[in-house]
Amino acid sequence: MSINEKYFNKQPVAQASELFAAGWCNLSCKYCYIPKTDFLKGIHQNIIKRIEDGSLLKDAWDFFGEDMETFSHWGTEPTLTLTKFKPFYDEAFKIFPKLKKIFFSSNFMTNPENIVKFAHEILPQRDDIELGIQISLDGPAWITDDNRTGGSTLKIIQNANDVIKRLDTPIKIAFNVKSTIGINKLRELADFKKVEEYYDFFEETLGLWFESMKGKNMKFGKCVDPTFVVPSPYTQEDGKALSAMYDHQICLQQKTWNNITPPDCHYYGRWMGRLPYYREFFTKQRMFTCSAADSNFAIGDKQGIVHGCHRSFYMNHPEYENECKKWGLDEQTMEGIETERSKDLTKLTIADMNNEAEITKMLYLNRAYHDNVKFRLSTSMALIKELAIIGQVSKVYKDWRWAELFAMFIQNMVCQMDNISTGSCLEINPASYFRLFGNGTFEKIIERTKLINECK
Repeated sequence: MSINEKYFNKQPVAQASELFAAGWCNLSCKYCYIPKTDFLKGIHQNIIKRIEDGSLLKDAWDFFGEDMETFSHWGTEPTLTLTKFKPFYDEAFKIFPKLKKIFFSSNFMTNPENIVKFAHEILPQRDDIELGIQISLDGPAWITDDNRTGGSTLKIIQNANDVIKRLDTPIKIAFNVKSTIGINKLRELADFKKVEEYYDFFEETLGLWFESMKGKNMKFGKCVDPTFVVPSPYTQEDGKALSAMYDHQICLQQKTWNNITPPDCHYYGRWMGRLPYYREFFTKQRMFTCSAADSNFAIGDKQGIVHGCHRSFYMNHPEYENECKKWGLDEQTMEGIETERSKDLTKLTIADMNNEAEITKMLYLNRAYHDNVKFRLSTSMALIKELAIIGQVSKVYKDWRWAELFAMFIQNMVCQMDNISTGSCLEINPASYFRLFGNGTFEKIIERTKLINECK
């Protein structure tokens, strides 16, 4: 009996599945929370076995039933196993009548042939299927090469261009770029010239790709605004750097951009997408959280194991913590391991789908997060006001209305999994989020969205 039949009165609540589709990666990006040790190789081989013996698909069917609409490939580098999925998708499109969307994200530092073969030979050649392909490209070489490895920027551009040129399928293909910025690069982007260089780089790069996709059954998202590594120990100074960067983005909107959308704050776009509903924050609360353990769950590398999302992949292996200590990851991940908050994450977001008590517990706790917003909002407001009193965020947040709007804004970007890893509680957001956006950026967003009068 599927989760929708058993727990949601046959309503299609759970409709999307992330697949643990690859356990190994060809890169060691600075901001990744996965230790790149030999520990991953065993997981990778087991995933391949699960793809080939049908147990990965069986788990998806047992958990979701016929309501499945979307599969997304996650883990480390999904293109390493794309060509293994022929039997999986031959059967999946038979048993899941609503299945129409497939997605994966790639560093584009592997063989482009894998992606071309996946689109041409692995998936059914139907025009009602949409394949989403995300290109992980952080920016110019001074950003991407530093995050990944020397020469990666040029190789990613060339490999993506090769794929675009070679793809020729009735499947609707949708590309997008995902840029991720860490603390060190955020501080550099407080410089106007660096911000301009960032957007000029994408204007040129997307121009090259658009030329290659002319006349093809493809679309390409033009937004290239950066996202930021979370969780991360952002300080007041980082918040001021983001505020300066935001000013530069607004200024650069005056330039003519042919291939990208005018520069902007990625998180402003998220806020604007939900702003028409902000008065219904307490009645349409699921619109303001991500889909993890809500409409989306993840099928793991162990048979019968389901995750709230891909964030907890690897973490239910006893070796994971020791491998992290051996490898040395970011400050907050390591602190989460030392304080055993990572164990809390596995208890709250991973369950045996055949164990009714475990599944019920995971659903109960995560539904409490998604459905009961007042506690989340009140704890955020209390933290915001405390940070304002001690000077960690702007003093305007001493006012309760400013604090409330800021708390609502933060709910658009937080991850309950990261909340656990940084504070052991699903509902309490890390203070670093508030420092990052509460030192000028959100005040400017409020002015821009004309909500300033409500805060006076």
